[in-house]
Amino acid sequence: MIEIKPRPNGKYNEADFYIDGELIEQTKLKGRLRLDTGFFTFISKDTDISRKLLLYRPTDFAFNLEHGSFEYKTDNIPLLSRFSLSPDTKEIEDKSLPSGVRYIPINGVFTLTFTFQPNLAEWNRKYTFSEYCSEFIRYAKYIDLKKITFEAYSDETPFITHLEGIVSVEVWDFPFRDKVTPWLYTLASIHQSVERNLLPQSQNNSVVLTFDFPDAVKAPCEQYLVYFSEFLRDLGVQAVSGLDHKAGQVLFTVTPDNPDIALDKIRKALDIYLELPSSPIATNTQDADSRALMLSSEINTLKSRLDMAQFKALEQEKRLNLQEKLIQTQEESAAREHSILQQYLKEKFNPSILQNAFVDAEIIEETTMDVPRKQDLKEGEINLGLVKVEPIKIGGGIKVDTPKIVRLGVRNLKELFEKLDNYLNEK
Repeated sequence: MIEIKPRPNGKYNEADFYIDGELIEQTKLKGRLRLDTGFFTFISKDTDISRKLLLYRPTDFAFNLEHGSFEYKTDNIPLLSRFSLSPDTKEIEDKSLPSGVRYIPINGVFTLTFTFQPNLAEWNRKYTFSEYCSEFIRYAKYIDLKKITFEAYSDETPFITHLEGIVSVEVWDFPFRDKVTPWLYTLASIHQSVERNLLPQSQNNSVVLTFDFPDAVKAPCEQYLVYFSEFLRDLGVQAVSGLDHKAGQVLFTVTPDNPDIALDKIRKALDIYLELPSSPIATNTQDADSRALMLSSEINTLKSRLDMAQFKALEQEKRLNLQEKLIQTQEESAAREHSILQQYLKEKFNPSILQNAFVDAEIIEETTMDVPRKQDLKEGEINLGLVKVEPIKIGGGIKVDTPKIVRLGVRNLKELFEKLDNYLNEK
């Protein structure tokens, strides 16, 4: 429940907002209420408060919304500052109003405006905000996003200061969230594509890849990525690798010290390296030297930690299944007892006892247990990011096609190092 009340001793039509009976601090949510016209405005300066406000419908408010601004910080769209909602209105004559003029909403149609306005004084990305805005607008046109229009503004400065996206939505009979959230997903997808396009341009002498690891296996997978620079050093190639986290994804870069080394060779070596955990040659250390043994150890560490994550996922799934079975058993038992009781009452109940005795009755509400939903899985496997593990093969069920390694024709890690030595260091 949300309430809007004139602020006691407030100036300029200031209002207080109550959510579920709790007064919200002015530092988080403030606004104005014009009782003469029935309109109110608000500015939310707290993302959590914004999320709560999105749960309401326009009709849940006792007054008409004239303009609402929602601060909204999310890792999926890190440059998004806020969005706002304003109803489309029409002007009518009404002599009963002091002003003689009143604006009323048109059929629940709202203008939704998303604003990207980062603090440019703290900008530390590897591309400029102007480049970001240009690529954002270009990509939105490329995917033929017709319902929303984007425009960049410079505010009378020589550089772009903010980007806006404007779209019309109908939300009169829906919670704001139902109409805003799909657009947030769309903006997050565009942002990820824009970053993928811009980062390689800003690192002309680097190989850049993005990964989206589940939290359960993020740490071991990142550790394996970092070891790639050591893998290259064992092949005589000096390079620096780095990890960065952007928009919920892992950005992995590899930059060779020698700019004359072809990046496509580094990329092919990385492709092979990523396939090794699922290749049978990773366990073949016949005649292995120290670098092959070190690599084998790193691969085994990754696989064991993936197996542990898989084991935990399966244990969690078993617990969920057990909970569901227990609940189902309880429900079936309760149904049987209810059926037996109904049959007993039907056969034995004598209505005259109501005249002889009165029993105080307590009404007990039905309760339900909140059971976590099972993770949506493809049949027969759980995707752990780098590799796919079959649930029934704990400790050894890693399956991934390895075409690049197969085409190399190597039988063990020693032969792999010899092949890559010649490939990376050929004149």
